[in-house]
Amino acid sequence: MAVIDFLPDRLNNPPVVWKGFTSSEFLLAGIPLAVLLSLLPFIGWLAFPICMLLTPLVVVFLGGGWIAGYKRGKPENYIWQRLEALRCRAR
Repeated sequence: MAVIDFLPDRLNNPPVVWKGFTSSEFLLAGIPLAVLLSLLPFIGWLAFPICMLLTPLVVVFLGGGWIAGYKRGKPENYIWQRLEALRCRAR
């Protein structure tokens, strides 16, 4: 079986979506906001549509800027390695 020498290294990596981070990192940026939004039913029903419109903006722009600054100058999987280290320390 022949080996392909010219195959790019980053072929199987997830594509960059916005501001230099992937869709899985979008999830990571949205988790703290989702925890806060879980308290939304106690505020009132009018807050639901407002939060549905504003949450993506907050996650993309504020969370994206924070994660991009955190990732700057670090290896490709730094955030996930850091989370794994924190998880192991918590055990």
